[in-house]
Amino acid sequence: MPEDLAQEVKKIHHSPFILVIFGATGDLAQTKLIPALFSFFKQGILPQDFFIVGFSRRDYTDGDFRNYFEEKENPEWENFSKHLFYQKGDFEEKEGYENLGKKLLEIDKKIGACVARFFYLATPPQNYETILESLVSTKLSEGCGHPSTSSGQVNFTRIIIEKPFGKDLETAKNLDKKLSKTFEEKQIFRVDHYLGKETVQNMIAFRFANGIFEPVWSKNLIDHVQITLSETK
Repeated sequence: MPEDLAQEVKKIHHSPFILVIFGATGDLAQTKLIPALFSFFKQGILPQDFFIVGFSRRDYTDGDFRNYFEEKENPEWENFSKHLFYQKGDFEEKEGYENLGKKLLEIDKKIGACVARFFYLATPPQNYETILESLVSTKLSEGCGHPSTSSGQVNFTRIIIEKPFGKDLETAKNLDKKLSKTFEEKQIFRVDHYLGKETVQNMIAFRFANGIFEPVWSKNLIDHVQITLSETK
């Protein structure tokens, strides 16, 4: 899980939260997201009350979803999996979102408070617009009864866009415009856990393709390699 998102989770260390994962039965959730959250759980980083709701087209029950992940063999998985829930829904159909809204309100009622909501779009890019439009039309983007932040009221929702963020500069800008109509910048997280992967691979190719570097680029002569991505806020 990205560092900035991990910091956001730590901010609410003692507060309940809901994480809705769209595309919850995909490879990303299975190999990255759930293992990362399970690791947080084992480290005691997560609060006592947290709810991870998977949203996908598969006809699963909560139990099916909990048994979907390889971590189920871990002895600590049983306690963690009690926090996993599932909502069947098609990205293009309103019914799934409406049922999701009811489930989230039930959680709010159980806790007795407006619980912070994270919407994680772990889906192919072609689904982003549809999901965002549905979050707006069903008012899920507003949290539990809180209008958009443009009204001056606090909105306890966060939107997380998984890589790739558009296929080029134009599509990235268009996606940003759509996001900004509903969410403030502080509510938006853009995630690319493969950022820099090609650069690193090219370094390896560069080493072995050049006889002048290959002999000296070795563990005997290089203490460590540090890759830094600097950006302005």
